[in-house]
Amino acid sequence: GLHAHGVTTALDTSGFAPREHFEVILPHTDYILYDLKLIDPEQHRHFTGVSNELILDNIRWIAEKIRSHEFKSEIWIRTPLIPDATATEENLSGIGKFIAGEIGDVVARWELCAFNNSCITKYQRLDRTWEYEKYHALKKSRAEELRQAAAAGGYDPGRLFVTGILSD
Repeated sequence: GLHAHGVTTALDTSGFAPREHFEVILPHTDYILYDLKLIDPEQHRHFTGVSNELILDNIRWIAEKIRSHEFKSEIWIRTPLIPDATATEENLSGIGKFIAGEIGDVVARWELCAFNNSCITKYQRLDRTWEYEKYHALKKSRAEELRQAAAAGGYDPGRLFVTGILSD
């Protein structure tokens, strides 16, 4: 496999997949980049079209498999900071509580991925409208407020980071 050739492997996932798929790939995965977008199931359904129940159940199961040393992957939780959707104090604090209370012992890092509108030109070239075109890159001050709200949930703030392009 890839590991025999010194290749590090990663799975970037929304977590919305049958458990059997994870059973096949995770024994060969060094890093799991796992999206937790919205903690409230109704908001999750509203913005993504599906409930978050399977997503949360899968990450709980993966965490248990790591605790039992069946998988040796490192988990990085990733939350996109989308204006008027995921980027609220309530949502981030709720995700923080979930992580701290249920999977925090096996989560190495939590990344809050800053929104930016750099794709707007692609939409313009395709003559398509984008519902988030009115928003600008996340300001550093707002990013810090959101990071503090996330940390208030109880996850280790030393392993909580804002990534991406920020404006002043």
